[in-house]
Amino acid sequence: MKRSLILGFSTLALVLAAPIGHAAFFSQGFFGGSAIAQNAQRPDVRLQLVAEKRLVARNSQGQEQVTWQAIGGQNSARPGDILRYSLTGKNQGNRAARKFALTQPVPKGTTYVMNSAAKGKGADVIYSIDGGKSFVANPTVPVRTANGKVENRPAPAESYTHIRWQWGGELAPGGNVNIAYQVRVR
Repeated sequence: MKRSLILGFSTLALVLAAPIGHAAFFSQGFFGGSAIAQNAQRPDVRLQLVAEKRLVARNSQGQEQVTWQAIGGQNSARPGDILRYSLTGKNQGNRAARKFALTQPVPKGTTYVMNSAAKGKGADVIYSIDGGKSFVANPTVPVRTANGKVENRPAPAESYTHIRWQWGGELAPGGNVNIAYQVRVR
Protein backbone atom coordinates (compact mmCIF):
# COMPACT_ATOMS: atom_id res chain seq x y z
CA MET A 1 0.00 0.00 0.00
CA LYS A 2 2.79 2.45 0.87
CA ARG A 3 4.53 1.96 -2.46
CA SER A 4 1.44 2.64 -4.51
CA LEU A 5 0.71 5.79 -2.53
CA ILE A 6 4.25 7.09 -2.89
CA LEU A 7 4.20 6.23 -6.59
CA GLY A 8 0.93 8.14 -6.82
CA PHE A 9 2.56 11.22 -5.32
CA SER A 10 5.44 10.98 -7.76
CA THR A 11 3.07 10.63 -10.69
CA LEU A 12 1.08 13.68 -9.59
CA ALA A 13 3.86 15.87 -8.27
CA LEU A 14 6.89 15.35 -10.45
CA VAL A 15 7.37 17.54 -13.47
CA LEU A 16 10.70 16.95 -15.18
CA ALA A 17 12.18 19.43 -17.61
CA ALA A 18 15.39 17.81 -18.82
CA PRO A 19 16.61 18.11 -22.38
CA ILE A 20 17.13 14.68 -23.86
CA GLY A 21 19.99 15.68 -26.13
CA HIS A 22 20.46 14.14 -29.54
CA ALA A 23 18.33 11.13 -30.39
CA ALA A 24 19.41 8.43 -32.81
CA PHE A 25 19.01 9.57 -36.40
CA PHE A 26 19.47 8.30 -39.90
CA SER A 27 21.60 9.86 -42.61
CA GLN A 28 21.46 9.16 -46.31
CA GLY A 29 24.10 10.15 -48.84
CA PHE A 30 23.41 12.91 -51.37
CA PHE A 31 23.09 10.45 -54.26
CA GLY A 32 20.92 7.88 -52.49
CA GLY A 33 23.72 5.91 -50.84
CA SER A 34 23.16 3.51 -47.99
CA ALA A 35 21.56 4.70 -44.74
CA ILE A 36 23.80 4.91 -41.71
CA ALA A 37 22.32 4.67 -38.24
CA GLN A 38 24.13 6.61 -35.58
CA ASN A 39 23.49 6.11 -31.92
CA ALA A 40 24.18 9.42 -30.23
CA GLN A 41 25.06 9.54 -26.55
CA ARG A 42 22.46 11.11 -24.27
CA PRO A 43 21.68 11.88 -20.64
CA ASP A 44 19.46 9.52 -18.66
CA VAL A 45 18.37 11.17 -15.41
CA ARG A 46 16.34 8.87 -13.17
CA LEU A 47 14.53 10.33 -10.17
CA GLN A 48 12.70 9.07 -7.12
CA LEU A 49 10.17 11.21 -5.23
CA VAL A 50 9.41 10.46 -1.58
CA ALA A 51 6.77 12.20 0.55
CA GLU A 52 7.24 12.10 4.32
CA LYS A 53 5.41 13.54 7.32
CA ARG A 54 7.26 15.36 10.09
CA LEU A 55 6.89 13.73 13.50
CA VAL A 56 7.99 15.55 16.65
CA ALA A 57 8.54 13.76 19.96
CA ARG A 58 10.19 14.72 23.22
CA ASN A 59 13.04 12.66 24.60
CA SER A 60 13.57 11.92 28.31
CA GLN A 61 15.31 15.31 28.78
CA GLY A 62 12.30 17.13 27.27
CA GLN A 63 14.12 18.04 24.03
CA GLU A 64 12.25 17.88 20.74
CA GLN A 65 13.35 15.20 18.30
CA VAL A 66 12.22 15.36 14.70
CA THR A 67 11.84 12.29 12.52
CA TRP A 68 10.32 11.81 9.08
CA GLN A 69 7.96 8.96 8.21
CA ALA A 70 6.68 7.94 4.77
CA ILE A 71 3.07 8.90 4.13
CA GLY A 72 0.65 6.03 3.67
CA GLY A 73 -1.58 3.58 5.44
CA GLN A 74 -2.35 4.83 8.94
CA ASN A 75 0.21 7.62 8.63
CA SER A 76 -1.96 10.08 6.73
CA ALA A 77 -1.53 13.84 6.63
CA ARG A 78 -3.80 16.13 8.63
CA PRO A 79 -4.22 19.92 8.70
CA GLY A 80 -1.17 21.54 10.27
CA ASP A 81 1.18 18.65 9.42
CA ILE A 82 4.50 19.44 7.74
CA LEU A 83 5.33 17.28 4.72
CA ARG A 84 8.73 16.95 3.08
CA TYR A 85 9.07 16.05 -0.60
CA SER A 86 12.51 14.73 -1.50
CA LEU A 87 13.78 14.11 -5.02
CA THR A 88 16.90 12.03 -5.41
CA GLY A 89 18.43 10.63 -8.52
CA LYS A 90 21.38 10.31 -10.81
CA ASN A 91 22.35 10.96 -14.42
CA GLN A 92 22.85 7.36 -15.47
CA GLY A 93 23.47 8.32 -19.08
CA ASN A 94 26.79 8.74 -20.81
CA ARG A 95 26.27 12.42 -21.64
CA ALA A 96 25.81 15.52 -19.48
CA ALA A 97 22.29 16.91 -19.07
CA ARG A 98 22.57 20.53 -20.19
CA LYS A 99 20.21 23.23 -18.94
CA PHE A 100 18.76 20.67 -16.55
CA ALA A 101 15.81 21.84 -14.45
CA LEU A 102 13.33 20.21 -12.09
CA THR A 103 9.97 21.80 -11.33
CA GLN A 104 7.78 20.72 -8.43
CA PRO A 105 4.29 22.06 -7.78
CA VAL A 106 3.17 23.03 -4.32
CA PRO A 107 0.38 20.44 -3.91
CA LYS A 108 -3.19 21.72 -3.64
CA GLY A 109 -4.34 21.96 -0.04
CA THR A 110 -0.84 22.83 1.17
CA THR A 111 1.28 25.95 1.68
CA TYR A 112 4.99 26.17 0.94
CA VAL A 113 7.19 26.42 4.06
CA MET A 114 9.36 29.46 3.38
CA ASN A 115 13.10 28.84 2.96
CA SER A 116 12.68 25.07 3.06
CA ALA A 117 13.79 24.37 -0.53
CA ALA A 118 17.19 22.69 -0.24
CA LYS A 119 19.61 23.70 -2.96
CA GLY A 120 20.97 20.81 -4.94
CA LYS A 121 24.70 20.80 -5.66
CA GLY A 122 25.19 23.29 -8.50
CA ALA A 123 21.48 24.23 -8.62
CA ASP A 124 19.74 27.54 -8.07
CA VAL A 125 16.22 27.65 -6.61
CA ILE A 126 13.55 29.90 -8.12
CA TYR A 127 9.82 30.17 -7.43
CA SER A 128 6.53 30.81 -9.18
CA ILE A 129 3.45 32.53 -7.78
CA ASP A 130 1.50 32.44 -11.06
CA GLY A 131 0.89 28.75 -11.64
CA GLY A 132 4.30 28.05 -13.17
CA LYS A 133 4.20 30.69 -15.93
CA SER A 134 7.19 32.65 -14.61
CA PHE A 135 9.91 32.04 -12.03
CA VAL A 136 12.08 34.38 -9.94
CA ALA A 137 14.39 34.01 -6.95
CA ASN A 138 12.36 36.33 -4.70
CA PRO A 139 8.70 36.66 -5.73
CA THR A 140 6.99 39.92 -4.85
CA VAL A 141 3.41 41.17 -4.90
CA PRO A 142 2.10 44.75 -5.09
CA VAL A 143 0.75 46.01 -1.75
CA ARG A 144 -1.06 49.30 -1.12
CA THR A 145 0.43 51.02 1.92
CA ALA A 146 -1.42 53.16 4.48
CA ASN A 147 -0.47 56.34 2.60
CA GLY A 148 -1.94 54.98 -0.66
CA LYS A 149 1.36 54.15 -2.38
CA VAL A 150 1.77 50.78 -4.05
CA GLU A 151 4.96 48.92 -3.14
CA ASN A 152 6.30 45.51 -4.09
CA ARG A 153 6.71 43.32 -1.03
CA PRO A 154 7.84 39.71 -0.59
CA ALA A 155 5.08 37.31 -1.66
CA PRO A 156 3.45 35.40 1.21
CA ALA A 157 4.00 31.66 1.44
CA GLU A 158 0.35 31.02 0.48
CA SER A 159 0.96 32.47 -2.99
CA TYR A 160 3.80 30.09 -3.97
CA THR A 161 2.64 27.59 -6.62
CA HIS A 162 5.85 25.96 -7.95
CA ILE A 163 9.52 25.52 -7.08
CA ARG A 164 12.20 25.04 -9.72
CA TRP A 165 15.82 23.96 -9.40
CA GLN A 166 18.06 24.94 -12.32
CA TRP A 167 21.55 23.64 -12.86
CA GLY A 168 23.52 26.49 -14.40
CA GLY A 169 26.12 24.24 -15.91
CA GLU A 170 25.60 20.59 -16.60
CA LEU A 171 24.53 17.54 -14.66
CA ALA A 172 27.49 15.35 -15.58
CA PRO A 173 27.24 11.61 -16.23
CA GLY A 174 27.11 10.03 -12.78
CA GLY A 175 26.02 13.38 -11.28
CA ASN A 176 23.58 13.18 -8.38
CA VAL A 177 20.36 15.08 -7.70
CA ASN A 178 19.38 15.60 -4.08
CA ILE A 179 16.73 18.26 -3.46
CA ALA A 180 13.83 18.70 -1.05
CA TYR A 181 11.16 21.14 0.05
CA GLN A 182 8.47 21.30 2.73
CA VAL A 183 4.80 22.20 2.77
CA ARG A 184 2.18 22.61 5.52
CA VAL A 185 -1.19 20.90 5.09
CA ARG A 186 -4.07 23.43 5.26
